[in-house]
Amino acid sequence: MAALSKQSKHILSSMVKITKKGIKGLDFAMIELVDIMSDPHGKFRRGTTPKKIYWSVNSLQRGGYIEKSIHGKHKIIKITNKGKLIALREKINQKQNNKQWDRKWRIVIFDIPENDRKERNFLRSYLKSFGLKELQKSVWVYPYDIEKEFYEFLRLCNKTFEGDIRFITIEKMNRDSDLKKYFKIH
Repeated sequence: MAALSKQSKHILSSMVKITKKGIKGLDFAMIELVDIMSDPHGKFRRGTTPKKIYWSVNSLQRGGYIEKSIHGKHKIIKITNKGKLIALREKINQKQNNKQWDRKWRIVIFDIPENDRKERNFLRSYLKSFGLKELQKSVWVYPYDIEKEFYEFLRLCNKTFEGDIRFITIEKMNRDSDLKKYFKIH
């Protein structure tokens, strides 16, 4: 997967932020996209121009992160599941960067049968890409509340993970100094 530019990630994240629905079913007219990339006074963030937005949108379309279509006189942009997964990853990263730790650990545990190894490895790779730390092969930990995002991820994957996947929140864990160091929290 090619790395997305900051501008492209910002576009995906901005499209997600403006809706109350989270990252479900987003359609935007192209002109609306230019509007959401500017502040209430019509000013773009530093370095952003309408031309750069259009370039980023075309790049996102080529990468399969969005789809464009025409309805009447409007170009409509829709985020694909692949794009929603990137936006979801950005949302999780923002939580890590912007939140005070509530002193609770979030644990993802799963038991996916050996005959579904491909599914299991897929899940592990995404847990890692979301920033979770592997404690054991099927036990992953994270310090911030991402339960909603985790279940949204499972829904977006359209995978039928055979087996059991659980999300647990715990208030105390012994010998967690290595995890605090890893996540740079106190």
